Amino acid sequence: MVREREAGTGLVFTVRIPCPAVERDEKIAALHEAGTLGILEEEEDLVAWFADEATAAGFGEAEPAATQDWSVAWQESWVPRLVGESFYLTPSWIEEAAPEGRVRLEYQPGMACGTGEHPGTRLALMGLEQVVRAGDVVLDVGCGSGILCKAAQLLGARAIGCDIEAPDIAVAREHIAADYFVGSARAVQPKSVDVVTANINAEVLLTLAADLLRVARRSIVLSGFRPESIPRLEAVFGTGRPLALEGWSALLIEIVE
Repeated sequence: MVREREAGTGLVFTVRIPCPAVERDEKIAALHEAGTLGILEEEEDLVAWFADEATAAGFGEAEPAATQDWSVAWQESWVPRLVGESFYLTPSWIEEAAPEGRVRLEYQPGMACGTGEHPGTRLALMGLEQVVRAGDVVLDVGCGSGILCKAAQLLGARAIGCDIEAPDIAVAREHIAADYFVGSARAVQPKSVDVVTANINAEVLLTLAADLLRVARRSIVLSGFRPESIPRLEAVFGTGRPLALEGWSALLIEIVE
């Protein structure tokens, strides 16, 4: 998969970085922090592009690549995929209709995380389709690009997204119409939303637990963690229904009053 941000024109530099799966999220975060133009995720390596040779060289052996070359590689790497029972997840530039019985969920890769390529995001989509009802209010905590907000809308819900990163909220507002605010679930009234979803790592989910449990009326969809984190999460949130995909996990928590 490639994660992309807007590039200028002219020469860019590419670097190939051997990266085991357990280190992948941390390395991707470091590349974004360094200002990468895009990241291609391969089975055992990450390939990243930079506008600055010195920055690229900080991650490995940097080589020049024409802007057009990486842009073509970026666009060609994104393909439609079926997610769960409801969604046809596709880049916005692919125009084919969704298969019968599915809804078309478009995304526009940008600076914010959340295109649906990561298993954690797809698990969150699978969880939402199982718990969201028409007319629900759904809160996405750490909404990134807003893709889960769009999915909730397609399922017939009103979507609210929050993120502590203002640039991510700006990206979400540009591409997906929903109610957004910069901040966290701490700003939300108790029992004011039917479903809360959060696609974040286990450590952050544990710090957010009190607020997520406080604001949710019926269900919580947790995603973005490895299976070994489930016992710690269930100890705080309560026993949930697990989902699994490509070595990642999600939990569907039903609120019991």
